[in-house]
Amino acid sequence: MSVVRRVIAAAAICAVPLVASAPFAHAGGGAGETTLTHGTGSWLEVGTVPGLLAGNIHRGGVSFLDDADPTREDYRSGRIEDWTCPTGVVPPALYAIEDPETFPGTACTLEGVLELDLSSTSVSVDERLSMARISGSAVVRQTGGAVVTTIPIDIALEADGAPRRHTDVYRFQDDSGTWITDRTVFTSRSAVMAGSLGTIGIADEPDDVTEATLGRQETTIR
Repeated sequence: MSVVRRVIAAAAICAVPLVASAPFAHAGGGAGETTLTHGTGSWLEVGTVPGLLAGNIHRGGVSFLDDADPTREDYRSGRIEDWTCPTGVVPPALYAIEDPETFPGTACTLEGVLELDLSSTSVSVDERLSMARISGSAVVRQTGGAVVTTIPIDIALEADGAPRRHTDVYRFQDDSGTWITDRTVFTSRSAVMAGSLGTIGIADEPDDVTEATLGRQETTIR
């Protein structure tokens, strides 16, 4: 995985806005074009999930990164945090906390974390970034890698905001002294989620909370 792909993948997992500086974009060197489409979403659901999750409230997330070049690897991942919380209390978002020492105090008890292997799923995104869909089968694993079960997944991310665009232009000299121009256009849209993951309904009840982002990064190096 290239530097720029790692930067975007990390941003997607943490469910934060994508930020990639121009120097990263040309890490591979040479002229060419790259188009990366990505999406990330998270949900919070109250209620039990018999047979899979022991707690009474669950925070989950999915992310994907698709490269327009079919010769390069795409990226998909997800996770579910299982919590037991007193009525009215919401657990913190573990996946957004990089330093365990900064973990905030909470009245909730973390029952466990399940990783979602989405490598066999299909992802479709329309050209205007108004909708994305993740469907297929998700392999549920313990954090150590052991397979728990395989469940169907069908999740839609639907844009609910106008596109936001930002352009970075970076010029540098290669080893031969030739000037290279690296131009990257970032496009993103806020979104909401709906669908299902096994028996888990996402945004199917009034107290369910979701947030998501769709984006595209188009880089041209000349």
